[in-house]
Amino acid sequence: MFASVGPYLARVIRLFEMRFAPFPPLWFAMALACAIYVNFFARHFVADMRALRFVATVALFWRTRIWFCIGVNWYWMPLPVAAFLFSIFLSLAKNVGTATRVWLYHGQGASDWVSLAKMGSWYLLLFVSFTTVTVVFREALMRDAWCPKSTRATSETQPTARPAQSG
Repeated sequence: MFASVGPYLARVIRLFEMRFAPFPPLWFAMALACAIYVNFFARHFVADMRALRFVATVALFWRTRIWFCIGVNWYWMPLPVAAFLFSIFLSLAKNVGTATRVWLYHGQGASDWVSLAKMGSWYLLLFVSFTTVTVVFREALMRDAWCPKSTRATSETQPTARPAQSG
C-alpha cells in the first residue's frame, strides 16, 4: 500500500490536470520531505519530532491550493485539507485490508482496527510522496497565485482551452 501512493498521485495529477498554486520553493518542500522521511526512522533512536513536522506541513503549504479539472469545470481545495482527507481514506482502506485479512500488523487480529495514529503517518507520508512526484511534474507547480479561467465564461472573462493532454 505504501508503494501505491506515488503512482496514484502521478496518475491523478495527469488525469485531473492538477495545478498547485502558489507553491512554495521546491527546495524548501524537498527539505521538509527529507526531514519527514528521516523522522520515520530516527524516531526509534532520538526524540520523535512528528508534531513539529505536522506544523511545518501546514505552515509551508497553507496557502497552496490544488486546482483540478472535472469535465470542463475547475475546482480547488487547500493542500493540507486534501492531505488530511487523503490520510482518512488511506486509514479506512488499511482497516478494510485488516478486516479482510489482506494485511495484518504483527500481533493484530482481523477484528482489531489499525490505530488512528497511523493516519498521522499517512498524512506525513503523503507529503513525502507528493514532493517526490512533483519533481517529475514540475509544470504542475505554480510559484504565484493561479486561477484557471472558467470555460463557462461571463462577459468579463475570456475562456481558455484546457492544456493539451500529453502522452
